[in-house]
Amino acid sequence: MSQEWVLRTLEKLQKHQLLPEYDSIKKLIQYDQYMARLFKLKPVGEDQIQIHIYKIKNKGMSHFAA
Repeated sequence: MSQEWVLRTLEKLQKHQLLPEYDSIKKLIQYDQYMARLFKLKPVGEDQIQIHIYKIKNKGMSHFAA
């Protein structure tokens, strides 16, 4: 997800429920201090799910090790 998509989605969330954490999250995103991950969930049986986590390359994260 691009930085623009994440910020746009965060703004939509803020319209539905205003939480103090949103401002902190927004600042981290604006300064490219976040890691993008894609989670794919797949039902396995009646009461289990299989989760695959993929790293998404983003232009930020120069200060963080993956």
